[in-house]
Amino acid sequence: MTRQVQRDKWTHQHPRNCSNPGLRFLVADWERLPGFGIGAQIAGMSGLLAIAMKEKRILVTNHYNRADHKGCKGDSSASLLDSCFT
Repeated sequence: MTRQVQRDKWTHQHPRNCSNPGLRFLVADWERLPGFGIGAQIAGMSGLLAIAMKEKRILVTNHYNRADHKGCKGDSSASLLDSCFT
């Protein structure tokens, strides 16, 4: 069941033909304020994805900085969890 749901989400977010004029998007101006931890960001993105899927839209964000509060900046050489919990 989990694999099926993951496949369905991936298929929804990655259309076969990106130049199809019938595609609709949900553009989220993702929160830039500091202080949102990983849990809040996962919850927020999950809600936005649910809305996009229900409305038959593809979710895209203007800005997504992961867990960006002080002490949890992360970098491209470490995983998100490593940067938050080491």
